[in-house]
Amino acid sequence: MAKTIESLFYWLTFVSDFILLAFSVFLIRKNKDLGAAWLIIIYTLVNFSINITFELYRSNIIFFIYSCFTFLEYALFTSFIFSFIKSPGFKKIIIGASVLYTFFLLIYHTTFEFGGSIDSIPIGVETLLILLFCFYYFYEQMNDLDNHYIYNRYHFWIIIGMMLYLAGSFFIYIFANQVNKDTQRQFWFLTYFFYVVKNLFFLIGFMNYKKHANNQSIKNLYPYLN
Repeated sequence: MAKTIESLFYWLTFVSDFILLAFSVFLIRKNKDLGAAWLIIIYTLVNFSINITFELYRSNIIFFIYSCFTFLEYALFTSFIFSFIKSPGFKKIIIGASVLYTFFLLIYHTTFEFGGSIDSIPIGVETLLILLFCFYYFYEQMNDLDNHYIYNRYHFWIIIGMMLYLAGSFFIYIFANQVNKDTQRQFWFLTYFFYVVKNLFFLIGFMNYKKHANNQSIKNLYPYLN
């Protein structure tokens, strides 16, 4: 039974990626000027490509690619959050933290020999930083007196998806190299579950983006209806 659930969520990661990418193509056809949404589309496309490659061709070089993807994921998620942060001071904090994280990755990968299944330490640091940025984003949104319907903003749903995925998988990734293979396999399906949840919230975000874009188009076509 446990194996069946694990397989189900494993294949749902591919299905959810495909659905999200298909909807992204629909968005691009309607409006090529997607702004920060492009960052999420690029992230999903690269992630889907790596997962497909790993499924077809398992080798040590794929694990190296996953390590590089950790930085790409950080860069894309952080850039997306950065684009909706209003405070100039906190934007400087994000830039400074990102520079330090980049140096940390360079030192980590040149100093420590990779011997585990994943790069758990860089993933852990990435998760803590992005969660911090997400919390500040929500702090700003909650203190925005003009923002009465935050759930109508597409980036709200996408950032929730980021938080659930990173927070839900945090301890599994952190301890992945500290436990035996059997224990790792026992709990690894949870990362697939949170991956699918992330894509679900991304899809909700894109659907809100489409709804907002359609409403804006109607206003532009009929500006004097009121």
